[in-house]
Amino acid sequence: MNRNISALLGLLVLVDCAPSNKNRYQRFDKVSFCDLPAHLNKVVYIEGIFSGSNKDYMFLGSNKENCKNLPPLCLDIKNFNQQPKDVKDKYSTVIHNPQTMYLLIKGVGKYISDAKCGHLFTHNHAFVFQKIISMEIVKK
Repeated sequence: MNRNISALLGLLVLVDCAPSNKNRYQRFDKVSFCDLPAHLNKVVYIEGIFSGSNKDYMFLGSNKENCKNLPPLCLDIKNFNQQPKDVKDKYSTVIHNPQTMYLLIKGVGKYISDAKCGHLFTHNHAFVFQKIISMEIVKK
């Protein structure tokens, strides 16, 4: 019986010390959108807007920062087909309604400069999300 109690107490300590989903990504630097070039190929936490037209979509700073040093960014979501259904559904909804809504995305990923993306593959820069923490549809 003492072994069972000890095992139970040990399990409670492990569960209590486990990082929550909310805190799990705090170890990554939260960077300003305009500072992305200084973090090339490094995993960072970022918040941004995915918006566009019928042909070309861009990933932009969430507070509409005017970043003169940052070219237009494509959005890439690593392992998109393995993302939760709600992420895929929200993405699809915005793609089909670009004039009336956009996505506000928070997550962890990398800024890369060797992508071939965008309409007619004319952009070289992208932000590749490795983990979406939250994604919200916002009406324009």
